[in-house]
Amino acid sequence: MLPTELLLAVLSFVDATAVLRFRRLSKAFDAHLQSGFFFAQNRKTIDRSTAVRLWFLWPAPLQTQFAAELGDCGALELSHSNLIGRIPAALGRCAALRLLFLHGNRLVGGIPHGIGRLGQLVQLNLAKNQLAGPLPAALGLLANLEALNLAQNFFSGAVPGELGSCTKLQWLDLSKNLLESTIPTSMGGLVNLRFLLLDYNRFTGLIPPVLGSLVHLQRLSLHHNNLHSLIPNTFSALIHLRSLELQSNMLFGAIPPSLGRLTRLRTLDLSFNQLTQRIPPELAGCIQLRNIFLQNNLLEGSIPDSFIALVHLEELCFRGNTKMMAEGETVLPAEMLRVFQYAE
Repeated sequence: MLPTELLLAVLSFVDATAVLRFRRLSKAFDAHLQSGFFFAQNRKTIDRSTAVRLWFLWPAPLQTQFAAELGDCGALELSHSNLIGRIPAALGRCAALRLLFLHGNRLVGGIPHGIGRLGQLVQLNLAKNQLAGPLPAALGLLANLEALNLAQNFFSGAVPGELGSCTKLQWLDLSKNLLESTIPTSMGGLVNLRFLLLDYNRFTGLIPPVLGSLVHLQRLSLHHNNLHSLIPNTFSALIHLRSLELQSNMLFGAIPPSLGRLTRLRTLDLSFNQLTQRIPPELAGCIQLRNIFLQNNLLEGSIPDSFIALVHLEELCFRGNTKMMAEGETVLPAEMLRVFQYAE
């Protein structure tokens, strides 16, 4: 067997990425690659940007050493960098970070609990990876966070209630994961939220009425879950809302007439639910509506005469409501709509 010093000297001439793949050859070899000597030699041969990418592959002791080099780093922009491996547990030592963009890679594992030590973090984007496991409660410690994007991963379990402590959040995207249980009522504390995207998960139970207190919301997307709920009347307070997407759940009861107070609403999608009774004429108060999707519910009657006031309307779909009367042609002039789909 070659002496350790000679072995490591030889490895110092090999591409750093290739060297780290040799860790699996033996435990002894792995021990060599975790040594401070190898780190020092390896670090001399690569620039800082390469070292940052390799950080996700280094053994934990070397990750900790390199984190010390990043102590004053305010931003890590590594999106779409073909990163593999896990998010280093030592990330929590980079206390100066304000921006962390790791989206569009092949990262696995979970979010390290040390993430809660990044008290200066303003934007965190881990979307489009292969991350999994529960969301750590430590996310609630990120008091300065304004944007959190964890979409298109494999996160599971319940959303931690602690997330409601991030009161500066303006953008929260947890869509396209495997999250389940109920939507936590603590989200009502996210008083500065503009965008809330929870679609394509496995949420169950009621839509929390407290979401109606998020008066700055511009988009609320809860579609493609297993929510079994009335549409909360409190949503009438969302006066800045432009898009309300509740399709493909198990919503029941009547469409609240109070939704007609949403004068900035442009898209209303309540399709593929179990909504009943007539379409409320008060919806014509949403004077900016472009798209209304009501298909595949249990609605009755016909399109309200008041809809003639929706001069911006481009698409109205109500097919699949077998109890509705196909009288829409006499209610809405054809020139108002590019697409007008009648009940089947």
